[in-house]
Amino acid sequence: MFDTNTMTVSVEEDAIMEFPIEISNVGEGTLSVSAQIAGYYNSSYGALFSGGYLNLSEPVLTGNEFSIEAWVRVDGDGFHEHETNTLFEQRDNTPQDYRAIVVLFPRTASGNYKFSVQGAQSTGAVLVSEPPPLGEWHHYAGTVSEDFICMYLDGGLVATEANLEEGGYAQGAGNIDIGAHRYSGALKGSLNGMIDEMRILDRALSAEEVQEHQYHSVSLYEEGLTAYWTFNEINNWQGMVNNQLTVVPHLQVTQEISYAPLNDWSSLDENSLLMGNGETEIINLIIDASYLELGEQYETNLILQTNDPENTDITISIVVTIVPVAGDENEIITHNILKQNYPNPFYCDQDKRPGAVIKYEISDATETAEIIIYNIRGQKVKTFDLVSGNRGNVIWDGKNSQNKLIGSGVYCYILKTDGKVSCHRKMLLLN
Repeated sequence: MFDTNTMTVSVEEDAIMEFPIEISNVGEGTLSVSAQIAGYYNSSYGALFSGGYLNLSEPVLTGNEFSIEAWVRVDGDGFHEHETNTLFEQRDNTPQDYRAIVVLFPRTASGNYKFSVQGAQSTGAVLVSEPPPLGEWHHYAGTVSEDFICMYLDGGLVATEANLEEGGYAQGAGNIDIGAHRYSGALKGSLNGMIDEMRILDRALSAEEVQEHQYHSVSLYEEGLTAYWTFNEINNWQGMVNNQLTVVPHLQVTQEISYAPLNDWSSLDENSLLMGNGETEIINLIIDASYLELGEQYETNLILQTNDPENTDITISIVVTIVPVAGDENEIITHNILKQNYPNPFYCDQDKRPGAVIKYEISDATETAEIIIYNIRGQKVKTFDLVSGNRGNVIWDGKNSQNKLIGSGVYCYILKTDGKVSCHRKMLLLN
């Protein structure tokens, strides 16, 4: 039914490739198969909370529908009096029965995963479920639609109830925090662990969208995205969407390498199959080599769960090698190409030069071309002028146009040809 031997595949640098995996039903009855991938991940930094929190200057839940989602690693009991591990809170701090409260707790002191939602003119709803083990990365999400309040763990719905809340969730909001639970002016509990890839949307994600979002970063133009933190830019807590929002760290909040399982380089075109006797289906593993380095090998696992009692859980190992693009060096260049820099992340301090190598191809038909590097705020950092009809590379040494070494963080770079943006990519600088 399955070829469980290690599969190998070569992918050209910067290419996007579909790798077919054949699955057959050779038994009796109907075979049900669900599939997911696990292996090499491409997350960079996350926020480490060791008794501190991030305070937001204004409400980010402003409508009657919203979603909160993030990868979280809970390492133990929360800090401070209540020992709660909090992902996010937005609450009216006044002591009254009717007040706006939204709090998502990955783990409370009593050992529950909990989502508390109360409209400004309602008595509130509380969803509770079993938490996952400590010390592991898991994806948490809470959604509120006009009809339902839902709580998800690792893409699966774990609790839901009808939404009877009224009055909205922004009225009187005084405590808007990431990683903390504050009440009556005092810090009652804060996260003991890490947060990565945190997003807030002004709409309720569907169950399918929660599953799709959990393993991948999202576009800054994602529908309804109102706040987004990747925590990849060192000492910048501001997020990537709302420029009016001020975020201030309090007490112990730092950044360290994250192992949240974000996997932008590989995906599946199908996550479930249903096959009759004798039928064969294909699952395509889609590999985006722009996230991977030339000459390196990467291993990912295709994990299959079936209703076959003799093969309930199956893991297929897939080894991916990134190879140079085949072709004649003297051929006419017909397309403009901007390749992923290498290495990525890259270093530019005094001991770890030369920096980032950025390869490109400029078509013969192009008149003007340049590579422009921007910081995450959209400010221009450096420009490289290029020659038409040419393959080559530029090396960025981490300095701006004034020849000054700039700080660590995520930087965007674009290929601009004849006044238009042809390609764009991101890179991570470490100093």
